[in-house]
Order: sequence, then structure tokens, then C-alpha cells
Amino acid sequence: MKYLILVYGTQRDAGDDRAAAFLDEFNRELRESGEFGEAQGLAQPAEARRIELTQGIPVVTDGPFAETQEVLAGYWLVDCAGLDRATEVAARLGEGTGWPVEVRAVDCVAELDLAPACAAMAEVLMGIADDQLALPTPCADYTVADLIAHVDEVTQGFAAMGRGEEEGEPVTGLENGWRVRLARQLAALRRAWSDPVEWQGVAGTAGLELPKRTWGRIALTELMVHGWDLAKATGQPFDPPSGTLRACLDHVAEFVPRAPLPELWGLPVEVPADAAPLDRIVAITGRVP
Repeated sequence: MKYLILVYGTQRDAGDDRAAAFLDEFNRELRESGEFGEAQGLAQPAEARRIELTQGIPVVTDGPFAETQEVLAGYWLVDCAGLDRATEVAARLGEGTGWPVEVRAVDCVAELDLAPACAAMAEVLMGIADDQLALPTPCADYTVADLIAHVDEVTQGFAAMGRGEEEGEPVTGLENGWRVRLARQLAALRRAWSDPVEWQGVAGTAGLELPKRTWGRIALTELMVHGWDLAKATGQPFDPPSGTLRACLDHVAEFVPRAPLPELWGLPVEVPADAAPLDRIVAITGRVP
């Protein structure tokens, strides 16, 4: 979930860079945790303009504004597990700088961003050579070609679900141009789930009905786990961003042990508690990292 942390100060604080060292460390911590989205400081109030309506006519006033004691100085856009965690982040920022801060949920964005996982999968698919299609994969009984066909089918199905459409007969096949076709399908999948409305309600496929917010996370898991399968089988790197990994790990840790169709995943594999998130994800779904 995305949150906006607003930072306030007085007009006298403009240009004060005493907190610069703390902010460098603060931003580094957020990037490492995968919670950093964006951060910007705003120009000094002297460079601002205020527009107010006076008898229906816009009146523009140049800053600074003597009657204004507290001004918006900047913002952080963070991606946190919930409001409590976002509040912790905001409190650390306030304690480290001495600035008043406010944290508010951003409710105009999709619940999860599938774009990083779609991009990571597309990169792996583009790197698969024709002479690797018959290779085995960590996904039991699936060759590289078999797994590509599965990814081909599920991306079309989940894209249709995200658009609120009936799932049609998938168009599959490893004829010339399949890499570009799948890359376009992945882009369509990302777009289909980019609207917050598409994460609401209930949807079903193959007789199984679940909340759409669950289906969206299942789509994320398909991309992450099978992206890893294909990368492992073809000797490629697979390194999705930490925020995407965290979202997938949170889902599989809760959902897979109680999945309505447990046969879709193998038995979990034991890994150390401090294992990397991607290793934990694939281990929960029955792979040896």
C-alpha cells in the first residue's frame, strides 16, 4: 500500500540543509527495505505563488506569505505493508529532522503494481534461446517450452480477469515472434491490473471464486515463481525489486499453505530463517533455492 509522508516547516527553515546527512541515511534504509518510492523537496516559499478566487476571479499572489507560519516543505512516497509501518517511517523522519510530518494513504493507485514482475518475466523470456526449449526446469515435469506455454496461457487469463472480461480461448504457440507476443501480453497484464477498481470484488475461473485482490496476488506469484524457474533453467539472472519480492513473500507465506488447490504447488522446502526473500518464495512453493 502506498502512503504519502508530508513534511512541514516554517518559512525560516527553507534552505536549511542540516538534516542532509540524516536524510541520506533515511533514504538508503527505505531503498534497502523496498519501501522507497519517491522523495522531493519543494522550492522556497519566496518562489511560490498562491492562487485564490476573489469574487470568482483568480488572484495570484507571489510568496513568501507573511500570514503563513507552517508550509509544506517536501514529501516522501513510500510503499509499506500498512498504516502502522508507514507511521513508523514517518515518525523516524520526524525524529531525525525535527520537522512536523503527516502520513496519508494514497487511495488512487492499484493495490499492487505488477509492472516490475511483468518486466522481470519479459526479460527472462527474451533471453531464452531456441536450443534451450527442451531443457528441464525446477517446475516438476515441465520443460522450458512447457513452462513458457503455461506462462503464455495464464498471462492471457489474468489479463482478461483484470479487465473484467470473460476468459477466451488462449492463443499459444512457440512460432516465430513468440517472445515479442508474450512481452506484449505481459504489458497488457500490467495495464489490466493498474486500475484500483480491478482489485475489488470477486472473480472466478475453473469453478473457483476468490476475491480479486487474491487473484492479483496469485498472478504476481505466477510471474515470480515461474520467472525464477525459467531463469534457473536457462542460466539467467532473476532479480525483481525488493518491494515486489516482499509483496509476493507476504502472499505465499499466508496463502500457499492453505491454498484451495494445494496440488498446484509442491511440498515446501526448509530454508534458513534469514534466507533471501526470493529463496523463501520458491522454497514455500516447493523448489530448492
